[in-house]
Amino acid sequence: MANTIKLRRSATSGATPTTSQLALGEVAMNTYDGKLFLKTDQSGTEAIVEVGSDASAIVSGTLAVDRGGSGQTSYTNGQLLIGNSTGNTLSKATLTAGSGVSITNGNGSIEISATGAGGTVTSVNVAGGTGLSSSGGPVTGSGTITLDLDNTAVTAGSYTAADITVDAQGRITAASSGTIGTSEIANDAVTADKLANTSVTAGSYTAADITVDAQGRITAAAAGTIGTSEIANDAVTADKLANTSVTAGSYTAADITVDAQGRITSAASGTIGTSEIANDAVTADKLSNTSVTAGSYTLSSITVDAQGRITAASSGTAGSADKITEGNTEAEVVDTGSNGHFKIKTEGVERIRVGPAGQIGIAGANYGTTGQLLSSGGSSGVVAWVDPIIVVDGGNFATGGSLATSSTAINGGLFN
Repeated sequence: MANTIKLRRSATSGATPTTSQLALGEVAMNTYDGKLFLKTDQSGTEAIVEVGSDASAIVSGTLAVDRGGSGQTSYTNGQLLIGNSTGNTLSKATLTAGSGVSITNGNGSIEISATGAGGTVTSVNVAGGTGLSSSGGPVTGSGTITLDLDNTAVTAGSYTAADITVDAQGRITAASSGTIGTSEIANDAVTADKLANTSVTAGSYTAADITVDAQGRITAAAAGTIGTSEIANDAVTADKLANTSVTAGSYTAADITVDAQGRITSAASGTIGTSEIANDAVTADKLSNTSVTAGSYTLSSITVDAQGRITAASSGTAGSADKITEGNTEAEVVDTGSNGHFKIKTEGVERIRVGPAGQIGIAGANYGTTGQLLSSGGSSGVVAWVDPIIVVDGGNFATGGSLATSSTAINGGLFN
């Protein structure tokens, strides 16, 4: 009988599975509300989300900082979010008033005011930071505090087309001379002003003969003429030719007049009869050679062009009466009297066989075993006999899972 697969489910209105009831990749359904639920894991924080709900119901719980949230759910007047390196979180804090300062926290505002007459500075010091060293402090009366940049590991000097490493403070910490490759030059960056002059004289040239160096620059140029060999076949189209006095149109067996440039200057339709071709005038010498090799061929394969000439020929071999062969692919009927069968080969290898009892063989007399199925190997693989496989996943996430056999329904169970 057919198998039935049921998801984890509840028929209670408003029931939602907990994170402990669902595994990652498992789906649950509330059949009363018509809702689907999935379990998510965001950096170790698990949550249940409703599939297809509105944006306000997508996240259950607090949205973590690394997911674009604040990690907080409530605030008091004047509270600020302060970065916390422990766990890369945001913590709530309020400003603390120092000496001579008062702070008033409002609804969406903070007011900072000075109180009293102020104080007196008795000591000044500057602490060095990353890449900075401080000296001369603290100053309690008068004096100078000096800040110096710390040396990096880079060697002072000149570099060309430099490959450099820069730290977070913008200091070069490593450098070496390099080369500029094609990928490092922007398109159109190398203008004429950037190219060194060659020995060619700037100017205009017609039908120019030029010399080009390995960098593609013209190093020599001279005006020349264009000969027949320099004009590509089919390059001179009708648009390039000056008109003659001939009337454009179609002519049959034409009587024509040709000028010194080979152009037709007049034309009229005519006829060419057999009488205009002398007997035996078209001899073998008058026919242009084809690519076929002159000689004798047996069981030949030939190619004929539109003029009826043989352009390719090769001898063939007589085929077997029981076999159809094309290259290294063949179909063959074999009957020894007790083991008659039909087999098909491709690329010289047997692929399919039909045995004497009508059984199907793969790669020879491999007929599989009872109950096996044929499995496709894809567009570039072979078929093979395989045992059928049934995979079951699901179960009741409240009371436990269920197992299925080939004759029972697969039931995931209830979650309430």
